[in-house]
Amino acid sequence: QLLSTMGATRCGDGTVDLQATADPGVIINWYDTPTGGTALDTGSIFTTPVISSTTDFYVSASTGDVPTEVGPTDLSIGSYATWNSTAQWLNFTVYSTVTIQSVDMFFQTVGAAFSIVIRDASSLATVFTYNGTTTVASTTTAQVVPINATLPPGNYQMNLGTTVGTYRNSTGGVYPYTIPGVLSITGNTFNPAYYYMFYRWVVGAGCESPRVPVTAVVNPADP
Repeated sequence: QLLSTMGATRCGDGTVDLQATADPGVIINWYDTPTGGTALDTGSIFTTPVISSTTDFYVSASTGDVPTEVGPTDLSIGSYATWNSTAQWLNFTVYSTVTIQSVDMFFQTVGAAFSIVIRDASSLATVFTYNGTTTVASTTTAQVVPINATLPPGNYQMNLGTTVGTYRNSTGGVYPYTIPGVLSITGNTFNPAYYYMFYRWVVGAGCESPRVPVTAVVNPADP
């Protein structure tokens, strides 16, 4: 876990060195967003990009691999349309124990309850369920859904458990989408050109703490 964090201050444009400490053997990850995205750097000292105003960065502690993104990032991979069914599943294989920390989804309405289910591809038994509510309605801005599903090696399928208005691609699917040795999105149950609902998976082969903001303060330079 994280033990301490320390922001820093500078005058005028430039970089700032931020610091954090953690338990021995723990990886310290630095981000520019409070959730989602890919780590900018790792280690106890993070040198920010050049900034011209006070900016929050975010730090977490993790064991195992730093979270990695896999899968299409958004609907722009091809033609897309609304989807109001639970008929089709995304197929994926886990090669080593992983946590799917989040997936991006594009919803039609705000305030609708939904669920995500993961099932064993062989037995069809449900192994994980996430319940949530839509908060973003857009075809360009995703809702980051923090499912935090930890799965052992095996073959799985993911789908909506309850019908809610979302979007899926009818062209542009190019399988597999793979993190070597960790996880691969291998296809779907309908058509290999289609891609269903769950975009930009953030996957970690380990555990990660919640992110903590660390502030880089920029004061006006002396005249």
